[in-house]
Amino acid sequence: MITNSTQLYQNIENISKNLIISSASINQWEREALRKHTILSYTTIMALTITVSLLNVAHSQSLMLTLLTDKETYTLGEYVTINGTLTLNGNPVSDAIVAIQVQTPKGLLTIRTQTTGTITSDEWPVEIVTLYSSDDSGTPKSTFKREQIAYVTIKVRNNDIVSHYVMIIFNLYDSDSISHYVIYTSTTIDAGRWLNVTYPIPVPKEATLGTATVYANVMEDWPNKRGIVYCPEESAQFTITGSSGGGSASPSNQEIEAASQDGTYSITFRLPQKGVILGTYSVYATTYYTGIKPLATASFQ
Repeated sequence: MITNSTQLYQNIENISKNLIISSASINQWEREALRKHTILSYTTIMALTITVSLLNVAHSQSLMLTLLTDKETYTLGEYVTINGTLTLNGNPVSDAIVAIQVQTPKGLLTIRTQTTGTITSDEWPVEIVTLYSSDDSGTPKSTFKREQIAYVTIKVRNNDIVSHYVMIIFNLYDSDSISHYVIYTSTTIDAGRWLNVTYPIPVPKEATLGTATVYANVMEDWPNKRGIVYCPEESAQFTITGSSGGGSASPSNQEIEAASQDGTYSITFRLPQKGVILGTYSVYATTYYTGIKPLATASFQ
């Protein structure tokens, strides 16, 4: 590019000199104006050449997001594993956050986010500062019964210099890794400000006894709409208790999900034994990296 540009400049210089020398009828001022016009034309050509070159470099970057399920068809009570990869120009991306959304034929089943490696950065435009189970006044509380209202208290801070619209999304999993529902609240947080809210989390009658987990995420929009995830997922746990004979406690679902390798992500959840909505489930995954927001889709039955 430099060699060709230099040659182009020399050719234009030679043309401009020949034009001025051969134009005996024009005066010195006209000659100088013609030379400046020729040099300006060269500058414009060079600017266009540089712009086109930069565009080609930007578009040559290939961000590839894949999405898979471990099976195409599941039965009642089976575990569903969703995984995928994220690569940039064929190389694993280890510092991104992927958002996953699963839709039943009638609505949301789960919303989760996973990192594609170990993220060391602690500079997020919006971040979850604290998250814990509590009573309705925000006092920490760790045990709730079935059909009782549990609460989580969350503090979200806007570290940016501009305001951000945020969706704070909660997803309740019981100790059998069954996702019971997704609830959310949305608001705008001004620059440098924070939001502290205590949110109700109803404990379902059919929830398995033991350690339940509430996953919290802060997003710009839903994953199926390519919503940006502002920060890594956080979680809070509490114990679900019930009357004697109401069922035995199960180990925490956090033991089921294995750590992902660089450039990969994975979540696992379990379908209920009863009350399952039959039909085709849609899966969406998205991320935001190097200014690109890819969307991957899959489905299972």
